[in-house]
Amino acid sequence: MTDTTETALETRKISVSFNRKISDGNYGGTEATAWVQGDVDAGASAQEIATELANLFSSAKAAVLDELGIEWNLDDQGIVRETVTPFVSVPHAAAAVNRAMPGASAAPSAGGIKVMNVGKGASDQPLDDWLIKECEKLGITAVWDQRLTATGNQPHYKEAVARGATGHGKDGKAKGFWPPQ
Repeated sequence: MTDTTETALETRKISVSFNRKISDGNYGGTEATAWVQGDVDAGASAQEIATELANLFSSAKAAVLDELGIEWNLDDQGIVRETVTPFVSVPHAAAAVNRAMPGASAAPSAGGIKVMNVGKGASDQPLDDWLIKECEKLGITAVWDQRLTATGNQPHYKEAVARGATGHGKDGKAKGFWPPQ
């Protein structure tokens, strides 16, 4: 005769959530959230619970990054890390504006160059063609628009350089752009 009694293991529920937003650079963007739940043995130690929470968190983070199209990898410690921090592209932002307000147009064309200070002292005029050509030639993807505040011999635009990154100007600083003579 076979014993068919089941023993119910006492467990406790644990859960984590992860949320990530991507800005479109114009007070909007895209957001994704994942909430994951799991079970641990009721008598689990704090270390065992922490390990299981870390596993759940990694799953939630990977799912959110996948949903947003953000590239990621597992580092040597098994932590999910973003490999590229994106911003929403100009075509994506224009499509979002068109969905919200059919027939409206997005900000003036910037030739794929992101203006970092839109709405905060930047001109509402389109970027100059000479700037767009120079940025494309150098591989620059973002600038500060200083046309409204530039005086004397100050540049009309300045390259936007991430903290710790090297710019295209003298000694690796941000490059300034003046109108052609």
